[in-house]
Amino acid sequence: MPATSKKNLHVPLPPELHSALKEQSNRLRTPATTLAREAIEEWIRLRKREQVAQELRAYADEMAGTDADVDPAWEDAGVDSWLENDP
Repeated sequence: MPATSKKNLHVPLPPELHSALKEQSNRLRTPATTLAREAIEEWIRLRKREQVAQELRAYADEMAGTDADVDPAWEDAGVDSWLENDP
């Protein structure tokens, strides 16, 4: 990513968290800003994944028993296949 496309964010940290971040930065020989950015990216990735899972569950709940629900024969075939292949 080109340097001109980056935005800065000032995040005040409690002393203990700041010390822990600096400690990890020194131990890993990686800039603290890199570690913080990676932690934020991971947090956002997990939140997005969680959001999609919640939306899928809500959709499945809403569609249960409707014409959009899984065909019972297909569902039975899937369960049978899973049971046959379960170690």
